Amino acid sequence: MSGVDSAALEAVISSFYSGECPVSIDTVCAVHDAASKLEVPDLLQSCVTYVSTSLSSDNVSSIMGQAQQLKDVQIIELCRQFLLSPGRCDNHADKHHRACISLFLALGARPRPPADRCRDT
Repeated sequence: MSGVDSAALEAVISSFYSGECPVSIDTVCAVHDAASKLEVPDLLQSCVTYVSTSLSSDNVSSIMGQAQQLKDVQIIELCRQFLLSPGRCDNHADKHHRACISLFLALGARPRPPADRCRDT
């Protein structure tokens, strides 16, 4: 299947036989993409649930980047909602804070800057 991560495709196909499809923060976007292209609604929902319960200020930039590369609108929206939720962004590291600001601005979230929504620790 063209344009699909081969490891994710293998994981999805294996899940047809095993009933399980292990995912991680690093693989969930690729598995979601493969499940979408193969039209596997239960696995799609499992990926969405995993992302929505696993998003944190430490991984939202990575997940958002992966989702943008795959043009995965559903996961991009989950990340957007996470970033726009008050109090979600812990300003515990300058590198993260800059990434949060970049993502926030890329989402067109104006006029309030992300610093207004981040908590200083």
